[in-house]
Amino acid sequence: KGVLFVEAVRRAEEIRSSSAAELASAVPVRTRSAIETARLMIEIFFAPQLTSDVLTVRLEPMVAAHRDPELRQIIADFRPLHLDAQRVVLRRSGHEAIADGPDVELLARMIESSLLYAGQTGDADPIDAASRSVARMIELAHHAAEIAGTDG
Repeated sequence: KGVLFVEAVRRAEEIRSSSAAELASAVPVRTRSAIETARLMIEIFFAPQLTSDVLTVRLEPMVAAHRDPELRQIIADFRPLHLDAQRVVLRRSGHEAIADGPDVELLARMIESSLLYAGQTGDADPIDAASRSVARMIELAHHAAEIAGTDG
């Protein structure tokens, strides 16, 4: 692996994280359903642009990068910025209790795993399938927040 490749991965993560922050802050504030919010979260997670080939173009290279300790560290270093963008989307969509709770990382993992699962099962629209799974996690996170007494 060359220095240029490592720098390319670092630059890609810089672009992804800054695009995610910019797009998240531009989301209009309004109450959204779990499915609407889930779709927005996926779009922001794969900023600057989510396309139907997200599995092969974006997610598979990220998974492959995790095999290399240096690349894995670069991706890990930027993860908090991506999670911050997810919190912004949740807050701007009326899901403050989730944004301020312990489940944002879990939702990010659900985004990744749901897309991979949809790809493995041959789902015709992996983004839609992942949106449904993430929406269900949002609903469950709301339920958990209600039980904890933190969901307004």
